[in-house]
Amino acid sequence: MPKSGRKNSSGTNIWDFLIASINKGQLLIALTGIIFLAMVLKLPPEDASRLLFHIVDLLEKGAIVGYALLGPALVGWFLHAKWQRRQFAIENERITEERDYYQQKAIQAPVESSAKGKPKKLKEPVK
Repeated sequence: MPKSGRKNSSGTNIWDFLIASINKGQLLIALTGIIFLAMVLKLPPEDASRLLFHIVDLLEKGAIVGYALLGPALVGWFLHAKWQRRQFAIENERITEERDYYQQKAIQAPVESSAKGKPKKLKEPVK
């Protein structure tokens, strides 16, 4: 069952997917992909084939090079954002440990960390 206590249905799954994509900044990409995929799937097979050949023809002419480069740019953006979130989490953990160390040092008693919930003996932070 999801965290919210709601029943697990396709409606709640879609809602959870939309909320997760908003939180990660990927809603626009997901919606654009879904709309494009729906449009292509609704085309008759001969029109889909003609569309594919037209796109390849435009790529050969260099008319849509910018659009072709958009894909790798979006992948790079996604990977960079993922790397930044990971680096932020590492730095946040380091700062939390350092804060707890200095709080313990100042009051001379074990401090319950807000991140962990358990008091522990900390070592001096690396400078």
